[in-house]
Amino acid sequence: MELLSVPRVFISGVSSGVGKSLICLGLTMELRKRGHSVSYAVSGLNLNQSIIQKRICGRNVISFDDKLLSGGQILTSTYMASVGSDILIIEGNAGLYDGIFDGGLFRGSDSEVASWTKTPVCLVVDARHMGASLGALARGFADVASGFTVSSLIANRVSPKQEERDLLRTVFADALMGLS
Repeated sequence: MELLSVPRVFISGVSSGVGKSLICLGLTMELRKRGHSVSYAVSGLNLNQSIIQKRICGRNVISFDDKLLSGGQILTSTYMASVGSDILIIEGNAGLYDGIFDGGLFRGSDSEVASWTKTPVCLVVDARHMGASLGALARGFADVASGFTVSSLIANRVSPKQEERDLLRTVFADALMGLS
């Protein structure tokens, strides 16, 4: 991946249903609004997201399906998807480590694709009803990472209550310190 100099980010979550797709759509729209050329890829066979994202980013969307593509083909697809763009956004499928554990890797998971492509992961967490456990959760996901880094965290669906937001802000800062 030394030839790939386009910045890229892998948006994955702790599980399905944490808001990855919505975050990716919003990020793509905002970057396009600011004049950036955005390439997009989805991990797994996620054709519905591909159709929506193609309309938003104005480029073909690549599907990284490990059942159809080898690691080398995914690397080549990553390079081809990013040619002529300012950033490549990869949307995950299910949870970061949701796959079959095999010899230190989670086959068929977002973590495997992130490892192959050496793409930093932004972890999305449904933070409803969470407090200090968010830091432990983030640290655990980062500690298991192999071949890639969990570089950032998005706490989604945060409570509108001021005291809970203040607690999460503190926990969030501690979690990010643990990720570096």
